[in-house]
Amino acid sequence: MTTPRRTGDLVRRVLSGPQRLSVDWLRTRERTAVPFLYTAPTEPGRGPVGAHLAGRLVAAARMAGAERMLACRTAADRFGEPITELPTSAAELVSGLRAFSGDDLLLAQPDVDNLLLITTAGFGMAAGIRPFVEGVLGSAADAARREFAAAALERADGPLIAMAVFSGCPFSDRPWSPEWKAWSLPEEAPEGSGIRAQADAMRAFVTADCTALEFERAFLEGRRREIERGERAAGPLAEVLDVVFWALSDHGTGAGPNGLPDDVGLDAAVRRSLERLDTARPGPA
Repeated sequence: MTTPRRTGDLVRRVLSGPQRLSVDWLRTRERTAVPFLYTAPTEPGRGPVGAHLAGRLVAAARMAGAERMLACRTAADRFGEPITELPTSAAELVSGLRAFSGDDLLLAQPDVDNLLLITTAGFGMAAGIRPFVEGVLGSAADAARREFAAAALERADGPLIAMAVFSGCPFSDRPWSPEWKAWSLPEEAPEGSGIRAQADAMRAFVTADCTALEFERAFLEGRRREIERGERAAGPLAEVLDVVFWALSDHGTGAGPNGLPDDVGLDAAVRRSLERLDTARPGPA
């Protein structure tokens, strides 16, 4: 892939919106991304990247084989500007970025495999292959995620919490998958996963391959596995699994004839949910 020359070419490749990494870019090459608290230096003549962060970035970039870094602002009104190229030298990086103060800043390798996003919202994001990310952070990725989630909760900061959720930063002892590893359709979830087990149980129920009681047990076991492993559904799949979960909660309340469980109502709810998933699938190209 060619090295981007204009700001818009780079930003559109790796960001899906302001301060938001592209899920498509993250899914390529099994990249990871970890947010961290960061406030740019405010002293006169200082740029947005301090010496310590610049040193870690340069070391990580060199380890990844990069001799230069691309730098640009990310605002849409800057898309026509040429990208600045800087050598992987901490001193030259700090000096060369002084003109970028006050704006969100994107730094990427020329092959755009790894990057660092510095925002004006009080956080940064290291993204790419895991060794690069941990090199920039100066710590293990999992530990950095836990630290960021704890800080976001302590500050009750909406944008930080939203970024923690996107990045899979756990708010408890349980793991939590990042948004780019979420599954939008049942077939995307691997065999043995909790989410796949819930979807398979739904199919078995509407095809009369299991009773309502067997369906309930299988679905709730899949739900427990999903939560325990930190699996993540997205889009229609997440909505459907929630609808069926609540339908099961209502199923045992005696809403059916003669105060018995409403198997007919449960069957209808599951069928509607599966139809919802079928309509969400992309059609033939």
